[in-house]
Amino acid sequence: VCGRASYCGAECQKKDWKSHKANCPPFFVKKIEGKGNGLIALRKISSGDKILSEKPLLVIENDKSDNFDDWCDHVTGQVNAMGDDNLKVYKNLADNESFQKTPEFIYLKFKKDFTEDNLKHLRILRTNGINTDEQGKTTCVFSTFSLLNHSCAPSAMRNVEDEEGGEIKVTAARDIAKGEEITIKYFSEEIAALKREKRRQKLLNWGFICSCEVCSLDGEELKKNEETREALEAAKNELKLCPTDPTDILSLQNQRKLELSIISLLRHLSTQLVAEMPDHLMACHHVLKLLVHHRQKMSENP
Repeated sequence: VCGRASYCGAECQKKDWKSHKANCPPFFVKKIEGKGNGLIALRKISSGDKILSEKPLLVIENDKSDNFDDWCDHVTGQVNAMGDDNLKVYKNLADNESFQKTPEFIYLKFKKDFTEDNLKHLRILRTNGINTDEQGKTTCVFSTFSLLNHSCAPSAMRNVEDEEGGEIKVTAARDIAKGEEITIKYFSEEIAALKREKRRQKLLNWGFICSCEVCSLDGEELKKNEETREALEAAKNELKLCPTDPTDILSLQNQRKLELSIISLLRHLSTQLVAEMPDHLMACHHVLKLLVHHRQKMSENP
């Protein structure tokens, strides 16, 4: 089904499955209305399963340029130096033409006289590029990972395996049904927890207005979702103010109370912020252990 192997018949395919499974991607590429290409689960993918691991198609070292003009010349030079096969893949990635109206692209077209090809190459980078390090020194574009669409309730999460080389891994954040689109979130956990309008404002950096299942909520459902996010933000802010002294019993008790509240709120949000849950469960367990060490009688963690 993946198209990477051919068989004489169904029986032959079944016999080879054990050896082929490790190299068989659990997804296929499909055009999705309003989104362009996306990745669809070819079979059921269980929570924690690896979906893909990929090295970048293009690596841009942003600290090699002193100013915007030099950076644009550096990018277009790197793209034009790609081999024919890789350049063809790059040119077939999403190209958000709405970026043509932004000040930087107007400047490049009329002041710098960039060719249409070079403007397209820069738009593709703007549409698909992600920073693979916290400092933003390196921006990478991938042939397959770049096809993943955004959702504020993502079914998968990404992790940079190698900051220097840019290799990235995508893992299922929950069970993904056969035929379901595989999605990730484009922004940080902090932004993911914001209310709808603030999330949409951040996503304008990618040139689209989010209409995922969470952003499409309305009426009472939207109201409850926004209230839960408000309560979550308040609990996190209060947690940040807690003293971190491991001998301060009152602070530890308050930390545990807040962590339990955060965990409960995350459960109300279901899959929307599922990637945050492990950190808060671990923090709650750590605080419980400290309180037990101080001979405090505590109920079990959730």
